[in-house]
Amino acid sequence: MFIQPKYIGLVMFIVLFSCDSKNKNMDTIKNTWEQLVNSKTIDEEVKVIKQLREASKENDFSFTLFILDESGNKIHYNDFDNQKIKSVSVDFYVNDSEYNGKNWKPLDVNNISLLFLE
Repeated sequence: MFIQPKYIGLVMFIVLFSCDSKNKNMDTIKNTWEQLVNSKTIDEEVKVIKQLREASKENDFSFTLFILDESGNKIHYNDFDNQKIKSVSVDFYVNDSEYNGKNWKPLDVNNISLLFLE
């Protein structure tokens, strides 16, 4: 089967655009996560979490959240308190790409639950 040259260009454009779009989605997640980790105030933290939720809706990504205690053990979401938390890590998934966001120490532990709001 022979593919006409004009269609080869179109197929290449679609493939490249698709890859570029995935990279932009992951870049958005990485940049927003870094903003969250570096938040200086609770209000700033809330604002960035809302941006992450919006990015999730727009880019159709999923995530898994891990809460780590001072010993590095994973704590179930319902079993933590502020004294035990060392950090929060989130694994983000977009299509076949993955980003591991680490080292978020929430300024307000209640902000962890904001990640799950719709």
